[in-house]
Amino acid sequence: MYVKPTAPRSIGGVFDDAIRMYRNFGPSVWLLALAFELTTTIPSLVWQMQVMPAVADSIQDPLTALQDPLAALHASPGVWLLTLIAIPIYLIFYVALVASINGVATAREISTGTAIRLGVGKLPRAIGLGVLVARAAFGADVAL
Repeated sequence: MYVKPTAPRSIGGVFDDAIRMYRNFGPSVWLLALAFELTTTIPSLVWQMQVMPAVADSIQDPLTALQDPLAALHASPGVWLLTLIAIPIYLIFYVALVASINGVATAREISTGTAIRLGVGKLPRAIGLGVLVARAAFGADVAL
């Protein structure tokens, strides 16, 4: 069990605490971490199977290589649909994972089901924050 330090620690003590926390996270968050990873891996594999072959054919010309993925996305609505489905699921598992890790760190562990319910409840806020971050990163080009 992780115990929050009451005084400043040496760098070795900080690393010891980090390793101790990491050991405590494993049993309680591995299922959420696996679900989170699968949510990102499956769309990535579909992208690589459907879009990347077009890029490989035009890799000699960098400008064409950058334009081909966009053309392939227009030709393949399945990739867009899978991505649009994966984003909310990704955000649910992300919030659940953060809540579960926070529970271990603060000695108030929560169950996997409770963490997922929290992720579902915070989904609108997570989507709104994602839109705000995208607008900040990419400017006004990102539509609301």
